[in-house]
Order: sequence, then C-alpha cells, then structure tokens
Amino acid sequence: MSRSRPTRCIRVRRFVRLGRGERRARTLLAPLTLLVSLASSCEAAPPDPDSAQLPPAVAVPRYELGGCRTLDGPRCGLRAGREAELVLWLDLHAAAEVEVELMPATLARPLPRTQAVAGGQQLRVVIGPRVEGLRLRGHSPRWSEELEFRITRERVPQAVERAEALEASGDTAAAIAALRTALPQLAGRERLAALQLLRKLLGPGAAEVVELTRAAAELADELGRTRDGVEAGASLVYLLIQRGQ
Repeated sequence: MSRSRPTRCIRVRRFVRLGRGERRARTLLAPLTLLVSLASSCEAAPPDPDSAQLPPAVAVPRYELGGCRTLDGPRCGLRAGREAELVLWLDLHAAAEVEVELMPATLARPLPRTQAVAGGQQLRVVIGPRVEGLRLRGHSPRWSEELEFRITRERVPQAVERAEALEASGDTAAAIAALRTALPQLAGRERLAALQLLRKLLGPGAAEVVELTRAAAELADELGRTRDGVEAGASLVYLLIQRGQ
C-alpha cells in the first residue's frame, strides 16, 4: 500500500510597520500592527494512485452451456452420483479473466481448461457428485453481476442407462428395442427420459416419432419441464408441417 505524501503548508508571517524619526517612541507604545491571518495556507497533496476509480463494469456476456442431461434456464440436470464435464462458451476474448467457483464454497476451486473457440472463450469444468452449483465472475473485464447455474441431480432409469450403453457400443437397434420394452413400466421423469432418448434414436423419419414427440411434449408440460416441453413442442410442429398435417 503506497504512503500518501505529507501535506506541505506555508505559514504567513506577521508584519509590523513602525513609524520613523520622532514618532518612533510613540509608535513603540502604540504600534500600528498589520496582522495577516495566522492560518496556514496548505498545498493539496496529489491523489493516491491506489484510489483511482475502477473501469465501468460490463454486462454478463452471452453464453452457451453444454454437458447437461437437461437444461432449464439456470438449472442444469446431471446424472445422480456421477461426475460430469460441463462445457461453457462465453462471448469473450480468449485472454479475458474469469473466476470459476463451485458451490458449496467448501469445495476446492476447479481448474477449468480454457481455449479460444468460435470467436469466444470456452471453459471446461469437471463437476463432481457433491457439486450443487457453479458461479462465475468476470475480472478483466469486470462483470456487472455474477453468472450462476444450479445443479440438479436426476436418477436415470435403468432402461435408459442400458439403452445409452447399447447405443455407445454401436447397437442402436437393440437400444431402441430395450426402450420400447421398458416404456409401459415407466412414469414421470423416468418415462420422459425414455421418450426423449427413443425419439433421438429413431430420428424424424420414423412413423411413430410424431406420437412419441406429442407424448413427450404433454408429459414435460405436466412435470413442469419447460425446456423439454418447448423442445418437444417445436419438434412436433416441424414434424406435422413436414408431413402436411
């Protein structure tokens, strides 16, 4: 911390004007004294460079978040009990300084991998099973507010997990068959997860995809899954127009 410069003060002296000649004695008895203010006139010290104002904050940059099983506004759904990697693209210069914090604050700060991608900055952050949220702060440039995401944990139905494993191994037909078999026994979020994966595996050209998409949109609306509902609803409109319905 820099030390401020001492204030320099100039003291104004006192002047006494005396008479001359014969009047000197009388003048000594009753001098004519001209007093100029005894107050000091002080020269202001230069401003402390440490007190310079910070540059104005900028708005939170545009962003895209990937790696969530479901994404509804600031809520990112991840598989319960599993580690995941989130990929966040920010509309920032690659050299911009961004601080990443995991919640709760007792968790160690992550070391995100950063690289320049598509005219912006991409951050890759590993999210452990205990993480409840992700908070970002901009330092250079400084952001006007923080960017925060909440992590929700979802139990993935065994049928969906098995279908995902079959698809990963290259056996898409077996994955579709497993989901069709499991659907009648599933309800709520588990059924929605199975419907969404089955739609994806079948593709837009399958005969049954319209009814599956309609069922997914209605179920998402019942469960309050806004993003799933919007996506399925938009897909349904596209499929109906494509089929001339």
